[in-house]
Amino acid sequence: MHLVANLRSLSSLLLLLSSLLLATTARANPEMARFGYFSCTACHVSPAGGGVLTPYGRGLSADRMSTWNYENEQQLLGIPQAVTPEWLALGGDFRSVQTHVETGATRDGRWIRMQYDVGAAVILPHATVSLAGGPRGDANVPDPEKHSLRFREYYAKFDALEGQLHLRAGRFYPRYGLVMAQHNVNVRQGLGFNDGQENLNSELTWITENHDLAVTRLFGARKQELEGNREKGWAASWAYSLFGKHRVGASALTAEVNGGKRTTFDLNGVFKLNDKWFLMTEADRQHREAPGGAGSNQVFAFNRIGFEPVQGVIPFFQAENTIANTKDLKSRVDTYSLGSQWYPRPHFDFETALGTVLNHTSYTYVATGYLLVHYYL
Repeated sequence: MHLVANLRSLSSLLLLLSSLLLATTARANPEMARFGYFSCTACHVSPAGGGVLTPYGRGLSADRMSTWNYENEQQLLGIPQAVTPEWLALGGDFRSVQTHVETGATRDGRWIRMQYDVGAAVILPHATVSLAGGPRGDANVPDPEKHSLRFREYYAKFDALEGQLHLRAGRFYPRYGLVMAQHNVNVRQGLGFNDGQENLNSELTWITENHDLAVTRLFGARKQELEGNREKGWAASWAYSLFGKHRVGASALTAEVNGGKRTTFDLNGVFKLNDKWFLMTEADRQHREAPGGAGSNQVFAFNRIGFEPVQGVIPFFQAENTIANTKDLKSRVDTYSLGSQWYPRPHFDFETALGTVLNHTSYTYVATGYLLVHYYL
């Protein structure tokens, strides 16, 4: 019995460590919808957000997101005189994390290099080419490939109808759900949007003042890729700006790989509760069908309540609820966390949280904690 308990604790430890390692890639901030920034295209080159910033996005990172800033600090590398041509946008993300995982029998903590990526976008009047990549992180590939380079995301984008219509093709995540940067949460990790799981897609996006509609064709990852989601199928995402301060949306995805199929559907929203408080929420239902025909349903729910008492300081409470098989309610796992994000100055981002994971199958819990350090160019 003691051996079984230790093995179970070790399994939980490894699972939680992996979930912490699969954290953010390119930072997207859907919570900015509470300030009226309904579309991601104002701040990012990508219609889905994240990655290389536009000049307006750099200005917003200083004026609206950071606690302190000096004039032009948001420029490349934080050097005011570091300017680039109007047709060239540069960026990058450098992240490391200190993790802590504790069960009743084990305790572990480590410092992990997650992401050292640089990116560039060539911006023409009606077209954009974007590329981002760098060495692989410490945990998501075998040791012989640990420090080899990868192109995390690349695409060409064409614009029409005065910037309302976008067609892009390349390697990126399909539009689905809240499109959060935190890939370790259940509604990203549980639905196959882990770090390194970008796949080859073509995507058509239509963005107006109140609507954001995207249809994505999934072609799977290239065979020579060490990572990547190899599913092929379709995804669709729609969002609506409600009263200029809330964002509500829905998404659907149907895909298959190696004879297995899955279909997902979600409802999501970002709600401005008042000038200080906001709520981010997403609920997903996923149906998986094995090659032999046997099927199962999963349910995922994510809620984050945030509070910004001082600009750039955002404490939050987060609840993640997962049912791995709706026919067995003991397959439920609940994660509750208290944490905080802090953007002290442009280019710097710190996030920390303490939480507990309750497993209803074994009636055990795991205590977790992390400190994420992020510098963006």
